Amino acid sequence: MRNFLLGTLVILSLVTGCIKQTQEPKEAVINYLSHHLSTSDFADLDKTSMRESPFLIRFTSLSEPDKQILLQKKSDGSFANGKILFIKGAINKEGYQGSIETSNLDHSNKFSSVIRNGFILSSHTTAVTTTISTNQTSSDRCNDCSIPEVIVSATYRNPYYNADDPFVWLNLFWLMGGDMPKTEYLPLGGGGGGSEKIDTEIAENKEKIDAKKYMDCFDNIADVGATCTITISTDIPIDSKPDQFFDASAGAVGHTFIELWKMAPNGQIVSQNIGFYPTGTLKAATGMNVESKIVDNAFHEYNARYTISVSPAQLRAATNQVRTLEQNAYNLSSFNCTDFALTVFNAAGANLTIPKYQIPAYGSTSGSNTPQGLYNKLMEMGAAGNTGVQTNGAKGYAGTSHGPCN
Repeated sequence: MRNFLLGTLVILSLVTGCIKQTQEPKEAVINYLSHHLSTSDFADLDKTSMRESPFLIRFTSLSEPDKQILLQKKSDGSFANGKILFIKGAINKEGYQGSIETSNLDHSNKFSSVIRNGFILSSHTTAVTTTISTNQTSSDRCNDCSIPEVIVSATYRNPYYNADDPFVWLNLFWLMGGDMPKTEYLPLGGGGGGSEKIDTEIAENKEKIDAKKYMDCFDNIADVGATCTITISTDIPIDSKPDQFFDASAGAVGHTFIELWKMAPNGQIVSQNIGFYPTGTLKAATGMNVESKIVDNAFHEYNARYTISVSPAQLRAATNQVRTLEQNAYNLSSFNCTDFALTVFNAAGANLTIPKYQIPAYGSTSGSNTPQGLYNKLMEMGAAGNTGVQTNGAKGYAGTSHGPCN
């Protein structure tokens, strides 16, 4: 009996110790806020609402649904750069429309602004004077606006951003500054964690290559005895969440790209990682045909990829397809980066098809090829035992590119 009691006390002690350890971080946060918030703000803090990510801790208010309390987490476990955030608005086909107010925890450094089409206008140096008109939308844009600070996402199960399942995201680097990652976003709904990393593809930042000179490099390796492969890779905006589609003006549409690879018997290798882009993010967001460019995607992130072995003749068919498609216009819903990559991949004999999804607010009811659709297809193929598929956990990175040849 005595041994039983001792054993029980040891177990209880261990359990109590574990509970204490899990509670300590939250207790430290609450203690910090109790010393930095006013008495009324601290009393209004919903202490059960804590959400946490590697970079951020957030709480909601008991009385005001549009109010959030935010703390930036530092690498040493301390807290910094606390903010009180009020944001409210509505979603239409052009993005988020509303208003925002921010301050430090002590209500110093107050800031307020109108939000139009996702842009926090008071953060921009020029007035909203430029009007972009298309057959789909007519919207005001400010002259120095590139990527909205507030972006909108919906799932492919729902074709409109202003339907029942949208998410609204605020760029945390804009809000917090400092060493906050520029791709970290705060979900403004009640669910989710503290924040999420959202990958962006900003077309203006991508340098156009001469695709012919890149493809000509493969002719420098003789076909006899050569080993060849082709790989199609997908990078979705939020790792492991392939159902999320973002407002195209945010540049967070994901990306699909191709690697072409050839090795001679003596070990000489030519490898080229390439992808298809519009010349401008906002131009592509209109949903119309716009000028395109092919870009070197060396070291680009991916979430899943699929590699097949091909003959030198099949690789040449793929490189010829790249040369041809270099002249194609970019269209978000009908010929985007995924359409380009699939066309090149299948020119090498792959015969890969993927589920088509309705891009919210764009395209026809027949759906479009997307990085999300490719991701889901590759995950299905990998689960079925296809050894050419690599999911690599959350993410991986492509290799280098040889570059152009004269």
